[in-house]
Amino acid sequence: MPISSFWNIPEKRKLAAVFLLVLIFIFLLVLIVRSCRKPEGESPKKYLQGLANPAPEDRLDAVLGLARIKAKGTVPKLESILISDPDERVRRAAAYSILILDREKLLNLLNFSDGNVRVISLETISRKEKEKAYPYLEKGLSDPLFAVRQAALVLLAQTPGPETTALVLRLAEKVTEDSSLRVEALSVLSRTAGPDILDRLNILAGSGTDFTVRAAAVAAVKEVESRK
Repeated sequence: MPISSFWNIPEKRKLAAVFLLVLIFIFLLVLIVRSCRKPEGESPKKYLQGLANPAPEDRLDAVLGLARIKAKGTVPKLESILISDPDERVRRAAAYSILILDREKLLNLLNFSDGNVRVISLETISRKEKEKAYPYLEKGLSDPLFAVRQAALVLLAQTPGPETTALVLRLAEKVTEDSSLRVEALSVLSRTAGPDILDRLNILAGSGTDFTVRAAAVAAVKEVESRK
């Protein structure tokens, strides 16, 4: 309709049309404001308060929520949760959230004084980054704490390949290592290694003073040979 025709509309209809246009404008304005405003449920403050909740499930939701909304400023608080929360699920979730928000911080925690923190951090980086975590797993095999070395071995076994075989074989051959870990390494090799390492397995099977290691090496040789 031409604009000039507007003035020929009865007064009441003019007012109704103007009123409708105003309503449409207000409606669109409200939509714009709501789309620009962060939802109240996604507030970092809400999740930070949830970290103090006595229910582990609520703390777990809060920890994951901080990662979801990319609240990078909360990393120090998440680090505290990783170190001291009594629930292991919450600690593991805190490690995951730290990795999402600040990868370098989690890598630094691989050197933390608490061995449990090192284990959780190593598991988190390995499961999230797969093959990229090889350097950290290799370092974990030399950790002074047995639990960390064992965790690194278990994680390596989950990503078989030539690099994994090389690392695990070196662990099995390490005479200063705890014999139970060497046996575990040989068990991994028996399931995943190829015939190219048979010579070195035979050396382990026929030498050394630790009977359990020799027996595990003999079993590994038989298992690898059966796949030839």
